[in-house]
Amino acid sequence: MYLNIIVKLTLGTAGLFLIIRIIGKKAVSELTPFDLIYFLVLGGMLEGSLFHPEVSIVHLLFALALWGVIVYAIERTSKKTMKTSKILQGEPSVLIYEGKANFKELERNNIDLEQLRALLRQHGCFTMHDVNYAILEIDGKVSVIRKDQDEKPSILLVDEGRVDHDTLESIEKDEGWLREQLQEKGYGSIEDLFYCEWVPGKGIYAASYQENLEKDYRLDG
Repeated sequence: MYLNIIVKLTLGTAGLFLIIRIIGKKAVSELTPFDLIYFLVLGGMLEGSLFHPEVSIVHLLFALALWGVIVYAIERTSKKTMKTSKILQGEPSVLIYEGKANFKELERNNIDLEQLRALLRQHGCFTMHDVNYAILEIDGKVSVIRKDQDEKPSILLVDEGRVDHDTLESIEKDEGWLREQLQEKGYGSIEDLFYCEWVPGKGIYAASYQENLEKDYRLDG
């Protein structure tokens, strides 16, 4: 019995380690809702196998393997299309835009005025009048740009060769405009871009895969 528990616990720990490696290096506060589901389901499988003798090691191995395949498939699928990525990972919400509260996004994220004020105070903003932009990130944190900072958040238009048409529409632009801007910067194919950002008043910033590192680069050892 004790040997059975030891083996199951070891396999469960190995499975958890594998899923962490699949998801990548993230702090707990940076986990998306789907990341949390991964761990909750795995924890439930491990707990159920430990305290139910009728669940054999073979059953646990099969469950871990199946769950690993599902996690890997979801992670790969989320990288193929923008819509799938937004559904699985979520997307940032602009709560305050150019000093004005975005009531639609506040309601969508179930944030009332007092909650918003509390989030802003954590960034040293004790009045909403001081805030130019407030963005609710996908991990639940809020990023704030004060009016005295004279900065604007960048808008991601291309993510790993994929055009975000919904974002283009939200800024009243289209793919034709995007391609013209990229051609002026010397970029031909959108599919070859690692990313493309647009900053209002400043323009387009982009980088192709060839302009980024594809090598092991270690700081120590």
